[in-house]
Amino acid sequence: MASKLSKWFSTVFDRMVDTLASLAGVLLIALMLLICYEVVMRYFFARPPAWAIEISEAMLLYITFLGTAWLLKVGGHVAVDVVYAQLNPKVKLSLDVITSAMGLVICLVLTWYSGTSAWDHFQRGARLIQALSYPKVILLAVIPAGFLTLSAQFLRQTRQYFGQWRDIRQTETTAVKEQQ
Repeated sequence: MASKLSKWFSTVFDRMVDTLASLAGVLLIALMLLICYEVVMRYFFARPPAWAIEISEAMLLYITFLGTAWLLKVGGHVAVDVVYAQLNPKVKLSLDVITSAMGLVICLVLTWYSGTSAWDHFQRGARLIQALSYPKVILLAVIPAGFLTLSAQFLRQTRQYFGQWRDIRQTETTAVKEQQ
């Protein structure tokens, strides 16, 4: 029963992460179109929209935090692995467990601090007043949400790597016992 529930949560989480990444992709296309519109209006009509840069900045923030958990899930983050590639599988998995656990802790701390900041801005009714005027929490809310999904993905990754590390260790222990 617990395994079935865990599998269901995992499936739902995967769909959510994929949906957020798709939304980030849609925002990226919209951002490209918005920038093209802004360039055309600036250079051909000498009437750039004042709000275009502001919306572009917000879109960049949303794209980053909506897509980061998916990027971790598919292993798309940049990694310098010159030394890592030379290590044996057990050491690699040990490092993977450690770095994933560190990523989890760091993301949880950032979730907390960004969440308290967003909540503070919400309670104070802070607004961004530039070309557009809107509550600042609309801009800030995606940050703790993104770090929370990234934390969940780091937790899943840590569990996965730890399970693989444990399996290698058990295989080595079994091989040693069979040799005796």
